[in-house]
Amino acid sequence: MKHYTLLTAALLFAASLFAQNVAKSPAPDTSSTPAERIYETYEIKKLPLFPGGEAALQKYLRDSLTFPSITRESNMPGTIAVSFVVGKDGTISGIKTLKDPGNGFAEEMIRVIKNMPRWTPGEVDGKAVAVKFTIPLHIRLE
Repeated sequence: MKHYTLLTAALLFAASLFAQNVAKSPAPDTSSTPAERIYETYEIKKLPLFPGGEAALQKYLRDSLTFPSITRESNMPGTIAVSFVVGKDGTISGIKTLKDPGNGFAEEMIRVIKNMPRWTPGEVDGKAVAVKFTIPLHIRLE
């Protein structure tokens, strides 16, 4: 019987969040106050944190994601990348699909992200701020 395994790098966030080339990134938005703007992960030192940390996030994703039977039958592995904002109160908003292999993968990932518990927000100068976050997942058949 075939089933899907979600592969995440040992340092899911370290690799995915800092993969952006800071030199090529657009200049930070300075038009709004620090409390109102949405920061990129490379702009802050204290990143948002899923309750229980990275291992808990990986477990949450493994336990929560289920894919439609047509997806399982298609034998099609793929990579999903979804971004969202962790608000200064730890809530999730602004969910967007960045990479979608089709067959219901992205829709399921969005469903699971919408149901995430509140995160510990990121901080700048000791104050909670909104931070844009990206989660890439590689799915393969076993």
